[in-house]
Amino acid sequence: MEFKYSQGNLHFNWTSRSVNSIQFSDDHQILASGGEDGQIKIWNPHTGELIHNVMGHSQTIFSLAISPDNSIIASASQDSYVKLWNLKTMQ
Repeated sequence: MEFKYSQGNLHFNWTSRSVNSIQFSDDHQILASGGEDGQIKIWNPHTGELIHNVMGHSQTIFSLAISPDNSIIASASQDSYVKLWNLKTMQ
């Protein structure tokens, strides 16, 4: 994914397979993405740095949610699993 700032807006260019879900943390310090490849990617939305990349599911991820305190991310997938992850370790 590439990040570009233009006229005060942040633009994303997805360079991999289809992305079905993105979620910003409440404080806008974290951006999570998930999609067709089953991977969960955690980004710094201010720099575009990839913080974590984990194979989270065996099928498409359809939904992500980040807890208000930024400690947990939930992912839901076509593989019939909802998983909870420690956002710092992604385990």
